[in-house]
Amino acid sequence: MKELGDALRILLAKISDFFDILDLSFLISGAAFVGAFYFLEKVTPIHALGFLSRASLLTLIFLCYISGLICFALGRWLRVLFSFKYQEKFKTLFLEVLSAHQLDKELPFKPYLKSRGHGDLSRLYVRLWAEIRQNPNLAPSFSLIRRYWVMAATYDGLAFAGLSWMIMISSAKFLLAFSLGLTSYILIMILLALVVYACMREARRNQNHQVEELVASITVSRNKF
Repeated sequence: MKELGDALRILLAKISDFFDILDLSFLISGAAFVGAFYFLEKVTPIHALGFLSRASLLTLIFLCYISGLICFALGRWLRVLFSFKYQEKFKTLFLEVLSAHQLDKELPFKPYLKSRGHGDLSRLYVRLWAEIRQNPNLAPSFSLIRRYWVMAATYDGLAFAGLSWMIMISSAKFLLAFSLGLTSYILIMILLALVVYACMREARRNQNHQVEELVASITVSRNKF
């Protein structure tokens, strides 16, 4: 029975590792992105994506996952692009959190902060991730921080997916003669713009929580209360 239990734990660990690599959260934004193209194919004479109607479930899942990865990459880039002084805000927040927990005066963190450059702070940030990842006592905190990362990535992807819906609906109305009243169009655009803004805001908020939790967890591991 012991051998069976060990084998089961190894199997579950392998399954967990698989889902860590194949993060299913990307399917959410990917499905929203593919849905925008499906909408365009249904309401316009363009049938270039007609294969979506005939595609198998496995094909659709794969397509949504790949689209989700693209949405995440472009959504994160858009958030950085439209965030005023993104790097400076990250630097300020990170330094404030380190100072609040009194880690800015501790070794091995202090040498990273001498130059106050963003490059050194980024390396310190990676160092904190490495410390919490290698400390088995901080496994619950590591799981929570990864959850914040996943949520930030999901919202980044949804922000770009929402933008793609705005582009598809606008293209259908003004370029492909899709029948949609001007009032309805304006209301839909306002709603989608609010969705994009809300997703970018939530992505930033989850990223800030990630920084706060990361530093706090390292502080707890060093018995700094």
